[in-house]
Amino acid sequence: MTKKKAKKNTTEAGKYNDSVITIYLFLDLMASARQYVQYEGVLAYIDSLEPTTSGTANLVAEVNNLNPALTNLETIVGFAISNTKPDSPAKMTWCRLRDRVAAAKKLQKASCGIPSHHEKRKLIHDLKFKPRPRSIVDFIANQPQPGEPSSVERPRIIYREQEEDGYYDVEEDESVLFLRHRDNHVELAVLRGIAQGTPYSDALYDFLERVIQAACDERRDVRPTHPGEMVQVGWNAGPRHARVFGLAKSFVKILDHLTAVAHDEDAIAAMTLLWSIAKSLLPIEMINLITDAVGEIGLPKIATRNVPEGTGYRVSLAGKTYEFPLYDRAPCEGIFTQDYSSYVIQLVYPTSCKIIPGLPILTLHMLPILSPGQ
Repeated sequence: MTKKKAKKNTTEAGKYNDSVITIYLFLDLMASARQYVQYEGVLAYIDSLEPTTSGTANLVAEVNNLNPALTNLETIVGFAISNTKPDSPAKMTWCRLRDRVAAAKKLQKASCGIPSHHEKRKLIHDLKFKPRPRSIVDFIANQPQPGEPSSVERPRIIYREQEEDGYYDVEEDESVLFLRHRDNHVELAVLRGIAQGTPYSDALYDFLERVIQAACDERRDVRPTHPGEMVQVGWNAGPRHARVFGLAKSFVKILDHLTAVAHDEDAIAAMTLLWSIAKSLLPIEMINLITDAVGEIGLPKIATRNVPEGTGYRVSLAGKTYEFPLYDRAPCEGIFTQDYSSYVIQLVYPTSCKIIPGLPILTLHMLPILSPGQ
């Protein structure tokens, strides 16, 4: 009797457990079904939105009622995907919502002139801004042979001491590295065709030309007795008679604050772009002279009175603003020139790095390709 009773009780308990499991499964199925219907409605709502409207904010406010800790659409979608059961209909729905949100975000960026991550990488690749350190020995070994054309990657090597009267005429399409014979020290680099032949060439040169013209028009000419203009941006050690290290006050035109900030940001971007070009194309020995001198003295990166120290820059090319918030800026001081020329004299410096008002700088001259007769 005892065994039969026990068996009967076990059977009743099993039936009870099966019923509870069935109820839970039914409730979970109903909940998933309700979620599926609700989320399908959300998806339909998303499909009806334009990325540039404020409808997304309303959607976030509605879905936010499910969990007050979720405050934007991306966190809501991520939370739902992480916490929805793998085999539930809502999982697939939320994944589709994530894809649609990503597509809408990409479309919104494109409509606002914000490039995608892929477009940023393509810009860097096409302009060859990724540093590829090359020693001067490599440049010498791979220089063009007599009669072969030079290029920005294969500049001609010229030893000034071996030229008649110490002069060499650089042709308009020729790239040349001038070396000192006794130790292969680079005295001058002339590189033609930088960033040419890419989809961004015209936009890049237009940007640099616009920045140079604005800088020379709005900032103080630091060589007023010389033909043309030379202006300075960034850190400065002060005039020779009053050494005071600090950020230069270069604007001579009265600009509103937003315009001054924008023009300073453009100047920083232009110098950082040129510094990237230098690191990519010049012998590593030249770059090391600058970085070692800057590091030894402890000088900061380029900044202005309107744009504080830090990392990153942004540049507008062909209607899109490329922003690189973590990229190291150029060294502390930048020089812009327009139609400038100076008196030719020979100076001997005690160090191999040229020092101007106490700051080691790299002067980069961008020479346009002139048509015949210009």
